[in-house]
Amino acid sequence: MDRRKEAKGTEFYKPLCKNVKTKCKEAKNKWIEDKGANLENITHLSEKYGIVKELTGNEKSNKSSNCIKNKEGKLLFDNKEVLERWTEYMGCLFEDDRVENPPGVSNLDGPPIIATEVEHAPRKMKNGKAPGLDNISTEMLKALGNFGIVKLTEIFNYIYDSGHLPEDLLQSVFITLPKKPKAVECRDFRTISLTSNVTKLLLKILLEKMKNKIEYEISDEQFGFRPKLGTREDVLEGKIEGSRPRWRQRRQWVDDIAEWTGKGIRQCTVEAQDREKWRSVSSQPLEQGRHRE
Repeated sequence: MDRRKEAKGTEFYKPLCKNVKTKCKEAKNKWIEDKGANLENITHLSEKYGIVKELTGNEKSNKSSNCIKNKEGKLLFDNKEVLERWTEYMGCLFEDDRVENPPGVSNLDGPPIIATEVEHAPRKMKNGKAPGLDNISTEMLKALGNFGIVKLTEIFNYIYDSGHLPEDLLQSVFITLPKKPKAVECRDFRTISLTSNVTKLLLKILLEKMKNKIEYEISDEQFGFRPKLGTREDVLEGKIEGSRPRWRQRRQWVDDIAEWTGKGIRQCTVEAQDREKWRSVSSQPLEQGRHRE
């Protein structure tokens, strides 16, 4: 310690210190420029806000203790007891008493999974997502060659035909995020699951195969959980429908005149800008005893 303090004022220390500070500033500026360039290419608002918080340093820190309460309300401090409590809570949370094969379903066969589906499905998955227990990332699935795609297609078809999912693909890691500071109840935590990306890929392929079948069964009034038919579109349609006057016909007067006179809509629109010309044009069907329906 004393030796370091004595070396601070020497001529040998000053250029080294200056060089280190310069390198740190250059690295920081490059990091900010990379983040800014990445920010311009991102379309999702949630990811944009995350990068802005990271750059401004306003990201909140969730400080929570490792203790948790059991069913009786007693605080548990031992790691083993805390894990047992979480296992018990998750078992109750995801408990399912339904039968595996529901009755009444006769034909469960479907078209096989082809290599083209396995090749295109990873392109719809996001990069940078945390892998599961198998440590297979999305980027690895996107970088598969022909050999890997063929092997994955064989594995997926075996799972699809047999209905048996290997244990490696069934396991996932649960991460607990506190909803509020100093959370000690299990219900005060938000749980997220880190599932294997191979499992996600298989589910995405099956979802794409079912989309065309399900779309015919969904009514036109269904909003939400459909592309370009979310809650915002439903609210917008309701506002537009509510703003239309009920006592007026929805057809425009220019459209009616164009239909009655046999002229085009474009010509009638141009004539409507001249008051005298429009009066002569619109008076013709009225003189003939025609009116708006």
